[in-house]
Amino acid sequence: MNKDVDFVDNVEKMIDRILFNTIFLKKWVTSVLSGIYQVKFM
Repeated sequence: MNKDVDFVDNVEKMIDRILFNTIFLKKWVTSVLSGIYQVKFM
């Protein structure tokens, strides 16, 4: 029973980490793209 609880906990942590990384990547890509866009059209 305890193993199942640990497993679910680990999966939730993993999903949290993936979601966090995805949000971070999106912000990074967005800022890089907007930076390139601004340089091109200045």
